[in-house]
Amino acid sequence: AQAATSARVGTSAPAEQSTQGSSSQASEAFVGRDLGPADGTVVGIAMQYQGSPYVWGGTTPSGFDCSGFVGYVYRQIGKSLPRTTGAMMGAGQVVPLSQIQPGDVLLSPTHAGIYVGNGQAIHALSPGQGVQVTPMSWGSFTTARRY
Repeated sequence: AQAATSARVGTSAPAEQSTQGSSSQASEAFVGRDLGPADGTVVGIAMQYQGSPYVWGGTTPSGFDCSGFVGYVYRQIGKSLPRTTGAMMGAGQVVPLSQIQPGDVLLSPTHAGIYVGNGQAIHALSPGQGVQVTPMSWGSFTTARRY
């Protein structure tokens, strides 16, 4: 399956860009399962929304809050998550932070995000910051869930 995903992504880029992609991949802050917007993974889908605005209570690309962003991304793969961070903490399979995988939901009592790999998370941060990839430490995540 990994080779098929790589082949799909590789066929959309000319040969000269794939060489550039290799060098830029090395400089990316995350690697995870993200192979670009068309890969169909949670991380790939989430990455499409970098730069979307933060709106308290928002659940769409015109404006997300943290749990609204996580729920929206998961709905794109056909999974319905609880609406609030607190409710998300009571659902899904508990995953120790030492065993998280890209696509797992990261949670603290007041914040939610998606693990992208290499200690990085994508999440809706706050007004003025919107959806960004940051080190996990930004969110003070205390637990993770797998859905």
